[in-house]
Amino acid sequence: MTISSVKIDKTGLKTHCSHQWQHLWKEDCQAVLICVKCKQQKEIDDPAFLKQMETDLLNIRQQYWDLAQKSKKARAKDLMSGVEDKDEQLAWVRQKLALLSEVSKKNHAESKTVSVEIVKQDGLEELTELEQRDLLRLERQVERGVYQSWLALKEINERKLYRAYYSSFDRYCKERFGFTRDSGYLKIKAAEIYQNIEKKVPTNCRHFPMPTNENQLRYIAKASLPPEVQVQVWQEAVEEANGANPSGRIVKDIVQRIP
Repeated sequence: MTISSVKIDKTGLKTHCSHQWQHLWKEDCQAVLICVKCKQQKEIDDPAFLKQMETDLLNIRQQYWDLAQKSKKARAKDLMSGVEDKDEQLAWVRQKLALLSEVSKKNHAESKTVSVEIVKQDGLEELTELEQRDLLRLERQVERGVYQSWLALKEINERKLYRAYYSSFDRYCKERFGFTRDSGYLKIKAAEIYQNIEKKVPTNCRHFPMPTNENQLRYIAKASLPPEVQVQVWQEAVEEANGANPSGRIVKDIVQRIP
């Protein structure tokens, strides 16, 4: 992507730079665009660019996964770390896409109700008018990503609000949002773990980092830890990250050290 623009150099004079942008991943698993010529950075706000990033990440992740299955233990461990890195990057890209989608909807249809092209199947149970409104509200939250989306998906599943259009939660997750049932249940479990952490972290820690994607909580969920141990794992992970938001790999290492 090349764009010609004017920039100010150190002397205060205007100079021209034909920007050549490429994405750069930072240590916090967030990406920016950086010009390979002048090193100027800017936010990624192009959905098409983000979709291409998502496709590339999925391809690389699959390559790491395939190689890990064929490799010896030490090499396989390194490759699986690469898979986890791509999972964190994918989580950021998808969250960014969801946020851009929500902004676009608000800008172009502020007063309109968001609707979904779905065909009601015969033999499925009708929703009440209140349930239908709740379903639309909760689905908007799911599309926004992170904690509120986890809670929304949890409520949809508990109340079976998908039942008028889909025969199972598995099919609902796949056809409505594009993720598997296992991914859906991971998000639901992440909501429960988040609530446990929120309730039990010290009240004087106003700026205590909270989870920002389900990959950070994946290994806590899989280990089926008691609530108090879940909180302990997260607190240790934050400490190991020097007070910053910890990566999924840090959380995984702590979970694996639990006797």
